Amino acid sequence: MEDQNVGTDPINSIRMFNVLESIGKPAALYMYPYEDHGQIARETLMDQWARWIAWLDKYVLGEPK
Repeated sequence: MEDQNVGTDPINSIRMFNVLESIGKPAALYMYPYEDHGQIARETLMDQWARWIAWLDKYVLGEPK
């Protein structure tokens, strides 16, 4: 949410998320407070990896979580 890269304004992510939801595609948007263009905080990284693993389990392995 604190991204200093002007080309990646958070509004673009919000718009993409809204479009995907409006056409019925599964989508999730997670915006971490106090993080810049890349995640640094241990809690943020752990949450991000847990979400990626859950996605892989669901969509690649077919195991619902």
